[in-house]
Amino acid sequence: KKSQLNWNDFFPDSISTPEIENFVISHKLNFTLSDENLPQSPTSRITPETFCEELRELGSRLTDNEEMFDYITRSLPLNETKKYYGALMSAICELSISEPEHGEAYKLIDTKLRPRAPILIKYLDNVADRELEALFALSELCAKYDNPPNLMHEFCYCLYDVEVISTDAFNEWELNCRENSIHDDVLESASQFLQFLRSQI
Repeated sequence: KKSQLNWNDFFPDSISTPEIENFVISHKLNFTLSDENLPQSPTSRITPETFCEELRELGSRLTDNEEMFDYITRSLPLNETKKYYGALMSAICELSISEPEHGEAYKLIDTKLRPRAPILIKYLDNVADRELEALFALSELCAKYDNPPNLMHEFCYCLYDVEVISTDAFNEWELNCRENSIHDDVLESASQFLQFLRSQI
């Protein structure tokens, strides 16, 4: 602390601040940080857009969920809005979309999403508003990729199967979309899954 050195001085510019913070914490080197340079606390303000971008960057480099848990816990403001949970869903799900080859459509890589499910389960926490916001964010993500065939269906089925999103949240999402005439293409993609849900009643 007394030397006034900063950890940023020891890493190339290509390494982001969250990655440096994760390195310091994972190697139990917090004692080297001055009070003003301690890792970001939940009271620090970070926008949902930045939160999504930085989480996506971390997820592309890390396979360990624990380091991502650390980042999310530090980064979520104490008075967070629903938008942060949408950003969380968007980041985790986008990391699970395949890179198309030879003109193929974007697809869900199931084996990438399932290991990240504990992250979504922990922070969505079966809270209806959070789950609904997460589904709207997922709808926007699919629309961003021009709604490839079956992509929303694949996401919905996987998220339902690993118990990230409840039946009630899916039903509320469908109702909201139909009442407000939004995400029609995404709804069409998910129609087979929604029929499956109704068959379970």
